[in-house]
Amino acid sequence: MTAVITRLPTAARRKVQQRSIRAVRQFKAENPWPGVSKPPHVRDAEASVSQVGRSPELLILLALLKSLPDAQRQAIKDTVHRIHFAVGDEVSLAACSLLSGIGRDR
Repeated sequence: MTAVITRLPTAARRKVQQRSIRAVRQFKAENPWPGVSKPPHVRDAEASVSQVGRSPELLILLALLKSLPDAQRQAIKDTVHRIHFAVGDEVSLAACSLLSGIGRDR
């Protein structure tokens, strides 16, 4: 019994063009993502801080900050401002605005 062996090509001679992938790449290039890519733990921390509102813990913290002497309160404000300018996110901006309003009515 003799068998004839025919060799079949195992791969295409050239890469098949994918028009859909090319269209997706062109769309992404024309319409960039408007947001900033952040790790999930950073997004979760920002969401929890932004949802704090006027909780009892925040009111106690504000009362403690208000009772500090002027020099210590100013040192805390300077530290938070430095963090804001180094990081530049919404959470540190909220902390800066919160601290800048403390102690003005003395």
